[in-house]
Amino acid sequence: MIELYEKYKLKDGRTGTVVEVLGNGEACIFEIDKKGIEDRVVTVTREEISEKVS
Repeated sequence: MIELYEKYKLKDGRTGTVVEVLGNGEACIFEIDKKGIEDRVVTVTREEISEKVS
């Protein structure tokens, strides 16, 4: 289950924070940890998430 405001690692290696959960947790709006504002916010599905980062 995707948890709001938790940090996760995607399967492509990027990390970030869930800022909005969509539907029944099938997808989320994800804010990537990187400098700059461009391409920081993406929509990802549950299958694209690798693991929760502590």
